[in-house]
Amino acid sequence: MCLAVNIGMKTLLISNDSELKLLVEGMEGNENFSFQILENTDNPIEIISTVCSEKPGLLILDDDSLEPNTVDVLKSIKKLCKNTSIVFFTSNDSVELGRQISPLGLLYYGIKPIVKKDFIDVLKAI
Repeated sequence: MCLAVNIGMKTLLISNDSELKLLVEGMEGNENFSFQILENTDNPIEIISTVCSEKPGLLILDDDSLEPNTVDVLKSIKKLCKNTSIVFFTSNDSVELGRQISPLGLLYYGIKPIVKKDFIDVLKAI
């Protein structure tokens, strides 16, 4: 589990995806997106606790690191951290997952593979 904290707007990345991690690490030189990478667990309770204690303005979540608890973890985070914007990435293109997650009010819902330009555009739009 990788966590990245943006020093400007507090941003937390929760992902096991090496490509997403590389995108974040590649932005370290940009003063607007300065991230610190930390190691953590993929335990749902610990993920929710970390988000609540860090209180990020932006949370970037990778569904692959949350499965099979994706919907429950997202609901808990949205309930406990109402002011946190969420950018969500998944490799699951099922309509059912989209139906379950759409009502949660995510800032962005992306299906992998992640295009670097789209990722940067999403971050700049916040």
